[in-house]
Amino acid sequence: MFDRQQSITRARAVDLSSTDDAMSANSPTRAVFVGTGGVLNVELSGAPGVAVSYTVASGTRHSISVSKFLKTSTTAALIVAEF
Repeated sequence: MFDRQQSITRARAVDLSSTDDAMSANSPTRAVFVGTGGVLNVELSGAPGVAVSYTVASGTRHSISVSKFLKTSTTAALIVAEF
């Protein structure tokens, strides 16, 4: 795993325009930034294959370790995966 106290060193936009967006193997997010609020449907790194939904507000950062962002049921937008 990784030390959550370390700074964010990389980030990339999450693209759910056509399909789910999986993180690279052994590289889950340290945090997730949501620009436009809504429902965020993900698989957490500790529970592969299990969908978890969060209702998130616009302009918020969440310290969750995501292995996959799921297109189905996600209504939040401008999502940034931070590593």
